Amino acid sequence: MKYMIIIVVVLVGIMMTLLVGIPKSPRIIPPANPEDRERLAEGVVKKVLIVGGGLAGMSAALELAERGYQVTIREADTALGGVYMQTKPVRKLGRTFMVDGGMQAWFHNFHNARDIIRRLGVEDNFHRWEVHDLVYKNYQPERMYSHGIFPLNLAGMIYRSPNLNILEILFWLRCAWDFINYNHDTNFKRWDAITFDEYMDMFDIHRGFYDIVLEPGMKASYQDKAMLSAAEMFQFSHMFYVSNPKADYRDLAKMNQATAIMTPWADRLKSLGVRIELETSVGSLVFDKHGQIVTDTEHPSERFDHVVLASGLDGTKTILQNSLQKLKPEDKITRSRLEKVLKNHLTKLPLAPPFKILTVWFDKQLEGSYKPDVVQTPSFPPITFVAQYHVLKEDFALWANQSGGSVFMFHMFAWEQGEIPDDKIWNFIAPSVREIFPEIFERGFKVLAYNVGGSDKYPSYAKGLEKHRPTVKFPKEYGFPNLAVAGNWLHVDYPTALIERPISTGREAANQILLSDHVRQASLVVTHSHGPGHFQYV
Repeated sequence: MKYMIIIVVVLVGIMMTLLVGIPKSPRIIPPANPEDRERLAEGVVKKVLIVGGGLAGMSAALELAERGYQVTIREADTALGGVYMQTKPVRKLGRTFMVDGGMQAWFHNFHNARDIIRRLGVEDNFHRWEVHDLVYKNYQPERMYSHGIFPLNLAGMIYRSPNLNILEILFWLRCAWDFINYNHDTNFKRWDAITFDEYMDMFDIHRGFYDIVLEPGMKASYQDKAMLSAAEMFQFSHMFYVSNPKADYRDLAKMNQATAIMTPWADRLKSLGVRIELETSVGSLVFDKHGQIVTDTEHPSERFDHVVLASGLDGTKTILQNSLQKLKPEDKITRSRLEKVLKNHLTKLPLAPPFKILTVWFDKQLEGSYKPDVVQTPSFPPITFVAQYHVLKEDFALWANQSGGSVFMFHMFAWEQGEIPDDKIWNFIAPSVREIFPEIFERGFKVLAYNVGGSDKYPSYAKGLEKHRPTVKFPKEYGFPNLAVAGNWLHVDYPTALIERPISTGREAANQILLSDHVRQASLVVTHSHGPGHFQYV
């Protein structure tokens, strides 16, 4: 009997592999100019202005500085990191805390982001976040994790679920087929014209799997899920669920993100001669008669050979609009080119709803049986997920151990609740918190302090927008030979999401400069464009 069970399991595994396919390894995009020199020739001086000190700008700066370029980063804010990774000092309870602008996970498929961690030598500042906890109003709590080879890892997740069973999964096979046979080359042509909710309705997909697995992923994308493009959702799922058995493996920083990576990254850049100027705005660019950018209007005495706009969608739009207004009447060609860039692309790309991050210091810690370090909360708007920062972060743990208190970070993506004063947000979300962690109210936790952060600068991934997204090299296509752009709002020819987007496009922007100067480009490692299935859509 024992051998019969083993044979049956092996046969089922073989059949599933034949049907579903085998995940494909990441692919390498090699340099387009492998025969060129590795860095600028001795005595050659090339100056680059990078506007924006977020992940895209710092990624571009690292590639260029390592190859001998003189790089200047100008960041309008008081800290590096942009909308994803900014950490700022906050004075609370008689001491200064370094508070992140949200918790970021570094997923297995963030190949270029994780390459930065390795190059900086800060691997020990991160640890594995093993289990994915979720809590719902109408389902039992889930603890999801992926172990084993595909597709047995997915079967294991279903088997362990208190809410899903194999018979129910038969109802979402139509949806699974599209996930498994993902093809990045045709994904947006097929699905970008509809929302993922419309896709679910179109094929009458089983709601249980949607509620339990898919909706939390949609809400973690910073978007209004009612407007999220179906194509973006397929790409998101490919990155984090289907493309690799380890796709949902993720690491978290052990301490605040400035200490974990942003400060070491800045220190590396400075050691390479990069000049980092914080609280330094760039309002517009100065062009010569050939359409070359020579500097920015705030620093007219400086001259640059190349410029990278890594200032986010809104910042890039503002800088180019201001640049257009400052052109002289005789600059007709440059004016025409800028007008086309704005008309064809930037003005057609909106921002997503803002997100808010509420950090709360309490006088007590959870002691009950339900106290996950991080929990997603898809059924409890406006809260997207909750992180116990005193458990996750060493610097917050020190305060918690000394005081007996706790620090919770409430992430609220796609905030559409209107203008609620910062000092009223805790009272506004408290009813939802009561349902997630009733112990906080049953034991009378006292709020000692709180801090509100967030951003309204995140790009929208609503349906129908992909056709307006330009590539990193679009400025050259419009006649601006020494301008490149980088950021999470651009089109890329490979699957990418969240912090991997700006880091990858930053490297792409650097590559455009390297190619023009006959310096060997940097390779990119990217998630494979095809899912594991045998029948990718064409």
